[in-house]
Amino acid sequence: MRRIIFATILLLSSTLNAQKYWPSDSQTIDGLNLEAVAEIYTVALQDLYEKSLVEVPAEKLTSQAIRGFAQFLPNIRATVAGSRVMLEARGKVIGNFPAPDDKNDMNAWGHLIATMLLNIRHYDKELVSSHPEQLYYSTLTSLASVVDPYAQYIYPKKAFTKTGSAKLISTSIGISYRRDKNKNIQVLSVFENSPAFLKGMADGDTITKINGKNVTSMYDEEVETAFHGKTNAFVQLSYIDFVSRKTKDVTLRRASFISSPIDLKILPGGFAQIIIHDFSINTKELVQEAIVHAYNSNDELYGVILDLRGNSGGLLEQAVEIADMFLDSGVIAQTKGRHKSANNVYKAKKGDLINGRPMVVLVDQTTASAAEILALSLQQLGRAVVIGTPTFGKGAVQTASDLPNGAKLIFTWAEVYDREGNFLDKRGVLPVICTSSIKDLQAQYDMVENIKSKRFNSPVLQWQYLPAEKMDEIQKIRQGCKPSDLSEDNIAFTQSLALSILGDKELYKKLMSIQVKGE
Repeated sequence: MRRIIFATILLLSSTLNAQKYWPSDSQTIDGLNLEAVAEIYTVALQDLYEKSLVEVPAEKLTSQAIRGFAQFLPNIRATVAGSRVMLEARGKVIGNFPAPDDKNDMNAWGHLIATMLLNIRHYDKELVSSHPEQLYYSTLTSLASVVDPYAQYIYPKKAFTKTGSAKLISTSIGISYRRDKNKNIQVLSVFENSPAFLKGMADGDTITKINGKNVTSMYDEEVETAFHGKTNAFVQLSYIDFVSRKTKDVTLRRASFISSPIDLKILPGGFAQIIIHDFSINTKELVQEAIVHAYNSNDELYGVILDLRGNSGGLLEQAVEIADMFLDSGVIAQTKGRHKSANNVYKAKKGDLINGRPMVVLVDQTTASAAEILALSLQQLGRAVVIGTPTFGKGAVQTASDLPNGAKLIFTWAEVYDREGNFLDKRGVLPVICTSSIKDLQAQYDMVENIKSKRFNSPVLQWQYLPAEKMDEIQKIRQGCKPSDLSEDNIAFTQSLALSILGDKELYKKLMSIQVKGE
């Protein structure tokens, strides 16, 4: 027999204007089945409770989930008081429910959230007509924010594309993006030969309107639906050009094209540039393919540029495996968390895919998370010269909770430490050369000459070994290298400098000794 909590409701007096509504598990109300909805929340709660980096009581998670409804209805409030849970909407009590006897019974709390959701949804006509995924997104993102401000709810379709085949045919406008602090859409990368690429959009552009609607008032699902959908459908965008800062209007026609988490550029002189946009399930495989293609495209491969600018992270295991591709030994990274599976030490195995050829890694202020681990491990283990600007400094590892509706709830479950045991968060990666000051070819030439003549000092080694307790000193060092402006000129000069380093054995050796030994 199911617990009485899911079969009865304490009827409130008529003066409280409460709604008498408590569906049985088998009921489908307004198109949603209670048992199916409850299962989604039960799985999410159980995973958050067991795996999140910080332990949070189930009742606090439940209370936070209900607050997510505030995006749809004003003045939604759920109060857990002793053995009762009071639900109010717009100043009216619409439910007074018995709380689970066992505070850690996630199945009971999952059913309670689902019941409250159906109550609130049934109470409001707009919510009844809205897509259920919007409700899940709002409540589960709010719920997970208690344990992780970076938590994400990935819609079922989007979740599939993140873990799809090695080369995914995408029907879209062809960009990767994220919300900026003003909730506008910042373009992280534009995929080659995509509709956005062909219309002249570029990394760093800021989208302010989609089909005439301000993006700040759009749900993430609406944005995804606009960018990905029926082939040949038109999408109108207003965006701020990153270089000119002028607002431009463009009409894009969605198309099918091959998208990839990486790009490969064969450069003059026997060099290759591998641009890694993110770390999805097939990134390592594609990097391996890129290296093979680079070998086949040159009489000799003399060096590699690994470009991690704009890479906000992804799957840590992929970043670790890519680092291992270029290393023979050493600790790549360490992770520590509350769940036993979150505690790992990742070590490199023998076997360098490019047999010791010189490498330069490009980073900037948007390089984050797993991308930082890749850059830092190659720097600390003396495998690559890192240039650019200080990285974001996100020392969190996320895991994915697979929900019954096909969606994923992404949340932090571990912290990342380098091989020396230093916490990555807020520290980030400091390049040996700061490129934000390189504005022209003369500045690049002067930089090279200063390094060769020993008139060059870099705080990279001091930064690496400062303990976390001296975060003020760490931040002061970081602030000595301003973020790059991400202009086309800066991008070109940084690439030119990387080629100069790869092509000059003396320069490469000098930078490596500064980076590793502090000479």
